[in-house]
Amino acid sequence: MIEPAWMYLKRVTTKKGAPKSRAEAERVWRQAWEELEQWRIQAWIERIPRHIQEVIRCRGGNDYVEGAADSARDWKALKRMARYRHDTIAYMRQQVLLGLNRVDPAEPLLRKPQEPELPERMRIGP
Repeated sequence: MIEPAWMYLKRVTTKKGAPKSRAEAERVWRQAWEELEQWRIQAWIERIPRHIQEVIRCRGGNDYVEGAADSARDWKALKRMARYRHDTIAYMRQQVLLGLNRVDPAEPLLRKPQEPELPERMRIGP
């Protein structure tokens, strides 16, 4: 499903106006592609089953409108969750290295990250 990526990249690359030359367009598109966050791509991938279910529900007809779901996606919450995952991995890595006596003494010790507050519809597990 490439449509969300195209829309996002177009919005990012033209927010200061359209590129004036082909070389500038290639540069800004490549930069936008390199800076595209993994959490955003994951959110687009997670939408695919919902889109498939809607197409099946509409029996392949023209009734299906791609885009907004019944409940809007909370991008800030997704970003907080991605940050929490990143911090948790860094913390766990440091804990393993501490156990192996391989931590650089100059490196500050990390605190265990606190799980972010998420809207009820985005919570996973118990």
